[in-house]
Amino acid sequence: MDIEKQQSKSSKIFDKGCSLPNLKSLTFNKNDGILLNLTYNPAPEGFNENLATYKILPCSPKEPDYKLIIKI
Repeated sequence: MDIEKQQSKSSKIFDKGCSLPNLKSLTFNKNDGILLNLTYNPAPEGFNENLATYKILPCSPKEPDYKLIIKI
């Protein structure tokens, strides 16, 4: 499956004014690849909205209960 054509979901991970450093874990229960876009919402004045884009390629897990954990 083409990663860019998958269903899109959006979620807020960090609240405005949260303490730094801060670490969050995201868990995905899929093995067909993930396109992860990190953005400001809204972007601070003078900053680009896009922070980073990560493309995680499809994999073939050996375990039936496969979970992908990403720490941001």
